[in-house]
Amino acid sequence: MNQQGIDNNLKLSALNEQLQQNLIKIEDNSLIRVSTAQELIEEASKMKELTPLYEPYFYEDECSILFADTNVGKSILSVQIADEISRKGYQVLYLDFEMSLRQFASRCRNENGEVYKFHENFMRGSINLNSLAECGNSNYEDELIANIENRIEVFQPQVVIIDNLTYLCIQSESGTEAGQLMRKLMEIKNRYKISMLVISHTPKRNPCEAITENSLAGSKRIANFSDSMFAIGRSAINDDIRYIKQIKSRSGEIVHGASHVQLCHIEHTGGLLRFVIDGEDCEMNHLKHRNHQSKDKDDQIMQLLHEGKSVRNICRELLVSPNKVSQIRNNMSLSCNQIPPSTISIDSCDVYECYP
Repeated sequence: MNQQGIDNNLKLSALNEQLQQNLIKIEDNSLIRVSTAQELIEEASKMKELTPLYEPYFYEDECSILFADTNVGKSILSVQIADEISRKGYQVLYLDFEMSLRQFASRCRNENGEVYKFHENFMRGSINLNSLAECGNSNYEDELIANIENRIEVFQPQVVIIDNLTYLCIQSESGTEAGQLMRKLMEIKNRYKISMLVISHTPKRNPCEAITENSLAGSKRIANFSDSMFAIGRSAINDDIRYIKQIKSRSGEIVHGASHVQLCHIEHTGGLLRFVIDGEDCEMNHLKHRNHQSKDKDDQIMQLLHEGKSVRNICRELLVSPNKVSQIRNNMSLSCNQIPPSTISIDSCDVYECYP
């Protein structure tokens, strides 16, 4: 090898050594950034502390999920959260895909006609029905996501609340569809450096079981993208009692977990329909007990028998066995003489599946 070749090899060796020493700087622009743990600690020490937006459930720079069953109060609480955040000096864009203007206004006026005055930082967005008619079904979801991004770019909010996920994604109970939608929302959140609260719902769940992330429609995919999650439950003690439970928190400790859920009731206060805190309790005390659930099922069977439904139809509708229906029918006949045994046949040959 001549001298020039030796010099070239030495230069390449020196360059490789320099590249290794500057590896972190080179990888800053790559998809995966690699740094030493100490460098990350030093970088994190320069960041400002996370500010709670709605403590302890929702923090600044987070993507948070609020979920609950139908008619439990998701929209009531989300408007209340938006109102409180706006009064802290944040520009809040509340994207309301759930309520009409009339429904929204009715919750901001009490029985005495007192009208609630929102802060000017509170902005509400809703679907333009004229534009909706022009949007084809094939590109509806993509068009809606693009419009959300456009509204964020134009009005420059610091906090965006989306009520609710189902409107954005009809197949939100599908893990794959929900995951793809959450990825798009996270891209928007990160691009505009905003905090985001997404409202979602639970499919029908067993009232005897505690609320977990598995109670959320499309649960696993959505949970993976969220920084925090909290839920509203309805108490089995009284339909008017609600409780708020933290499910997940990356920014702080879980204060209101299963042993310390926050008890609430809903009332008009100062013109706004809102959640009023009543204290704390163990979630277990507000779940339906198994024997209560069994009694409810018995009552449903009795009601359907009174309506003249066949045993086959009752079994299919309530997922119970023919023997269960027959036993309740016989008890009713013996104790109250309300349904003569001859009026209903078991038709066991027509029952294709025996449910526990």
